Amino acid sequence: MYKMQFLWVLCLVQFMYVAGASAQQVESLNPVESPKAVGPSAEELRQMELKRQEIERKRQARIQKRVARLKKIEADMAKVDDIILSFTSRMEDIEGDIRDLNEKEESARLKLSGKLEMFNGTALQIARLERLPLEAMAAATSLRAGHDRKGVVESGRKSLSDLIRKNRDEIYEIQEIRVQRESKKNEINGLRHNLLKERDNLQNLFEKQVDLLALDDSEKAEMASKAQKMKQQKTVATLLEKFANTDDYLPPVRHALKKLPVKGQLVEGYNEKTGAGLYSEGIKIETTAKEPVVSIKDGRVIYSDIFRDYGYMVIVEHADGSHTLYSGLEKSDRDVGFFAPAGTIIGYMPKTEKPELYLEVRKGGKTLDPVKYLSLNKSS
Repeated sequence: MYKMQFLWVLCLVQFMYVAGASAQQVESLNPVESPKAVGPSAEELRQMELKRQEIERKRQARIQKRVARLKKIEADMAKVDDIILSFTSRMEDIEGDIRDLNEKEESARLKLSGKLEMFNGTALQIARLERLPLEAMAAATSLRAGHDRKGVVESGRKSLSDLIRKNRDEIYEIQEIRVQRESKKNEINGLRHNLLKERDNLQNLFEKQVDLLALDDSEKAEMASKAQKMKQQKTVATLLEKFANTDDYLPPVRHALKKLPVKGQLVEGYNEKTGAGLYSEGIKIETTAKEPVVSIKDGRVIYSDIFRDYGYMVIVEHADGSHTLYSGLEKSDRDVGFFAPAGTIIGYMPKTEKPELYLEVRKGGKTLDPVKYLSLNKSS
C-alpha cells in the first residue's frame, strides 16, 4: 500500500514538472510585449509649431529692422552723392571760368604790350631830348624849323599822358580779371575742402552699412548649412541655381574695381580652347606665391571651401544678381556670410611657383567675360 502511494506521488511530481516546462515554453514562444514609445501629443506638437513660428517672426522682424536701417543709410548716401555731384559740377564751372579769365588776361596783355612799346619809345625820346646839348639842338633840322627843346619835351609829355589815358581801360581790365580770378580760386579751394568732408561723410556711412550687413550667429549658421549642401552639388551651375540669391537683402553696389583681382598676367582668356578640348568659362591669371586676391565688387561671400576640381573656391554674390568665383586659392579667412566691399582681401594664392587664379563671372545662369565685366564696372 505504501508502495502504491509513493508511486502516485512520484507520478504527480513528474506531471507538475512537465506542465511547468510546457508553460515556460509557451511563455517563451509568446513573449510579453514591451510598452510602445509614446510620441508627442497633438498639444505638444501645436506648442512646438507656435514656438517655431515665434522664432521665425522675431527673425523676420530683425531682418526688416535691419533692412529699414540699411535703406535709411542708402537715402543718406544718395543725398551726399547729390551734394558731391553739385560740388564737382560747380568746381568744373569755376575751372572753366578761370580758363576764360586767363585767356582774357592774355589777350588784354598782348593788346597792351604793343601800346607799351609805343609808350616806352616816346618816353625814351623825351629823356634823350632833355639831355641833348644846345649845340646839337641848334644843328637839328627840326629845330631850324622853329621848334625849341622845351616845346618838343612838353609835346612828348602830352603824348605820353594821352597814351596812358587811352590805355587806362586795358590796365583796369587786367586788374579786374586778376581780382576775379583770385576770387574764383578762393571759391574752388572752399569747395574742394567741403568736397573732402562730404567724401569722408560718405565713407563713414558706407562703413556703417557694412557693419549692418554683418550677420548674427543664427544667420551665419544658416548660411554655413547651405554652403555644406552646395558642396554636395556636382557643378557650379547647379550650385548657383539651387542656392544663389538667398540673401534677405543686399544694397546696391557702390564700389567696383576695373582691374584684375590679383597682380599678374592673363594667360587664358574667356571662351578660349583649353588643353582638354573644352572652352574656358572664365579667365586664368598667372601670379606669384602668397599674392593676395581681392573682391572686384561689393558683395557677400556665399561659399568658401574646396569644390570639386576647382580647388579652394570663394563665391561672392552681388546685388545685381551676378556672382564672381575665385578658385585656385590656398585658403581664405573670409567665412560664409561675410560682406566683402570691393578691394577686400578674400584669400591668398598658394606657395607654389607661378600659381594661377581662375576667375569666373556668372549671371542669370550664364557665364560672362570677366574682362568685359570689369570694364563695365561702375564705381561711385
